[in-house]
Amino acid sequence: NGRWGCGKTFFLTRWRQSLVNDKWSAVYFDAWQDDFLEDPLLAMIGQLHHHLHVKYSKMCASVKRGAVDFFKRAGKIGLMLANGYVENKFGANAVESVKSGASEIGLCVDEYHNFCKYRAKLVERIGALAVKVFEETHKPLVIIVDELDRCRPVYAVAVLERIKHLFHLPHVVFVLGVDKEQLSNTLKSVYGDIDVDNYLRRFIDLDFTLPEPARDQFIDFLWEEYEIDRWLGEFDDQGFCLNECKDFSQVFKVLARWNGLELREIESAMKMFMIIVRTARPNYFSWPILAAIMIVLKIKSKDVYETYVNGMAGAKDVV
Repeated sequence: NGRWGCGKTFFLTRWRQSLVNDKWSAVYFDAWQDDFLEDPLLAMIGQLHHHLHVKYSKMCASVKRGAVDFFKRAGKIGLMLANGYVENKFGANAVESVKSGASEIGLCVDEYHNFCKYRAKLVERIGALAVKVFEETHKPLVIIVDELDRCRPVYAVAVLERIKHLFHLPHVVFVLGVDKEQLSNTLKSVYGDIDVDNYLRRFIDLDFTLPEPARDQFIDFLWEEYEIDRWLGEFDDQGFCLNECKDFSQVFKVLARWNGLELREIESAMKMFMIIVRTARPNYFSWPILAAIMIVLKIKSKDVYETYVNGMAGAKDVV
């Protein structure tokens, strides 16, 4: 759990690589990247195949075939319903219509039973893959699902339901990277005003919150990454720029802490400052402390910022 921009993706992708380095089988799935699909299972199976097919080619091929059969049966039921197979078409001969409707419902029930068999086969094949992984590595198969809170609400719910009903297996562990507050809003948009904590307990056994980011260290890192000292050195003959612009860093650190800027917002702010430093002439840029204030204002209170720079508010209004 962590708010947007706090570093969840950075943490999860590197944790996955650390697991792989230690001989774990770990799959990374960016749910948001694939939320244009109707069913997340397609993307989940695709990522399983992508990450594991080299080492477990036969098992992955079996899972893929199982998924194809599963989707065919699910699609057939959907097509039957869409075509009105279970609609009774009452007309002049009501008895015949009822008989016809009963027959069509029977076809749907038979197809549903076939669908259940293929679903069970798919679960069995995923389970067999997980057992194979465990036998070879003595570690469970880890599937990391990131960006779930950014997905379309219906898609996010579908991911959780697929995990629960198709992947609730021995030797399979899911790690979800979410902003719990945003995920709660997503679930409420689908189900209404529900008890989100109780709902999520169906899927989540343990939850952890990422610690507050080390903002000062991150700012120092970006200062070096963007080579700001080097660019400021070109203005050093003006006598003010290098030292005063270092004041930007100190003031910005205080403002970042006070306003609770996330890492993503800090990165955006440092890019703005980098552009100012690289493009402004020295005699136009002599207020780095004001630059720090204005950049943070633009990120956190854009309406106030726009009002001020357009001359419709004074400094007292900003304060």
